Amino acid sequence: FNSIKQVFVTNSSIILTLVFFVACLGISEVTITSFNQQQNNKSWQAADIKAKEIIALLNLKLSEIYKVNILNTYIVTLNGKVQPAEIEAFLASLYKESRYISTVSIAPNNKITYLYPLAGNEKTLGLHYKDNLAQWPVLEHAIQEHTASLAGPLQFLGFHLPSACFFK
Repeated sequence: FNSIKQVFVTNSSIILTLVFFVACLGISEVTITSFNQQQNNKSWQAADIKAKEIIALLNLKLSEIYKVNILNTYIVTLNGKVQPAEIEAFLASLYKESRYISTVSIAPNNKITYLYPLAGNEKTLGLHYKDNLAQWPVLEHAIQEHTASLAGPLQFLGFHLPSACFFK
């Protein structure tokens, strides 16, 4: 009877040790899984916030493109009957309502004729794009392809030219 009792005590301590070990493994697994899930949730939340920031910025920039398209449409509807005071008021309004447009100009026959703001850009007024080797290829491509194109910012004749968005 003593030998059976001793085998039972020895085996039960082994069994208890194994049960304790398995319980510790289970608790560790649950803890690690929970931690990883929290980290994944934090990563997804951070990615979601970043995606929303990018979407907001894209919406702002797309609204700027929309404003430039309005200018293009406005010019086309004038059909050559340009009233300088109206154009200048339109350019001023477009400029003031925009966050990313630094200069707005209109260049009939590839010569900058209307410009806003004029202050600081006086040297640009009257510029013939064909004489501007840095921007002319982009403008020429826009004319040929009937698309909008972007060029700049550039240095020209010792002064800074902003980026230009060209339309046919």
